[in-house]
Amino acid sequence: MNTAVAIPAPHHHWTFTEGSGHLAVDVISAAQFSIDNDTWHQGEQGSSLRFHPDNGVRVAESSLPDLAAPWTLALSIRREANAGSSCLLGSERFAIKLEQFEGQHNLGLTAYGVGDLHFDYVTPINEWVHLCLVGTADSTSLYVNGQFRQSLPLCIELPLRWLGNSGGWTDFAMAQFDELQVFKCALDAAHIAQLAQGPGDGQPALALSLDQRSISRSGASTNWGTVAHGERKSCPLLLSNHGSAALAFCVTASDDSGQFQLTPAGTHTLAAGASMAFDLCFDSRQDGRIGLNLCIDSNDPNWPRLTHAIYANGKGARA
Repeated sequence: MNTAVAIPAPHHHWTFTEGSGHLAVDVISAAQFSIDNDTWHQGEQGSSLRFHPDNGVRVAESSLPDLAAPWTLALSIRREANAGSSCLLGSERFAIKLEQFEGQHNLGLTAYGVGDLHFDYVTPINEWVHLCLVGTADSTSLYVNGQFRQSLPLCIELPLRWLGNSGGWTDFAMAQFDELQVFKCALDAAHIAQLAQGPGDGQPALALSLDQRSISRSGASTNWGTVAHGERKSCPLLLSNHGSAALAFCVTASDDSGQFQLTPAGTHTLAAGASMAFDLCFDSRQDGRIGLNLCIDSNDPNWPRLTHAIYANGKGARA
């Protein structure tokens, strides 16, 4: 039996499951891309955001700064047509080009005022592919559908201001974007291979319930409301294996404040037909909204990863 690999929690995750409207919201940090055209299409997982300068999204813009290396960018993309030059992500200083400007349609990197490089890879037209780029202190590496393709000797910060265009006025993409994740670390080959698997065609054997509520979609969120300082909110989490074979899985819970605790964490094996209970607690120690990213990685071929964001508001001292 294959074992599950615990993938680090993403820093940002845009699922593009909104399906309508002019905002694409990060389910982890609530960071937003504002979009100029309400154009959502069926994606690999639920809905996706469709870019096209004539009849799709032209400009998607956020207020996020560039992210210094190490970083990992992962997304599913379906390019619809060739352009002279098009952008996947851009900022004032850097760009990840879906099609580098030379007109050969190769995926590429740009550091404005420094140079332009391209990978020996062209994304196919009308076919979904999973792309993963890993930026380190001295290079940027490309993985396609979980397989390593090439490294370029150019280190850039990950640009996060513009999605599907450059500067809000040029390099418009003609493609669908789905399941965009950003990690503040360099994922290794095993992480990337598992991340690229995506859900299979069948029903997942692993099922999650949080406080007796079934969680059936990755990327959803739960709001716990306000918790006064010194109080503890506890919530039962139950994982069940409805399949006919044992499953290996890892559970990780990540938040920047250390106010959430999950027990027991780590890697476990769940027999067919069995369930395992976990305890998720929030100890309020500071004001403001605190977010937790819960990740469950499994060797279930139909649902190798589930992410769920949980928010709570710490406020005041207990009376």
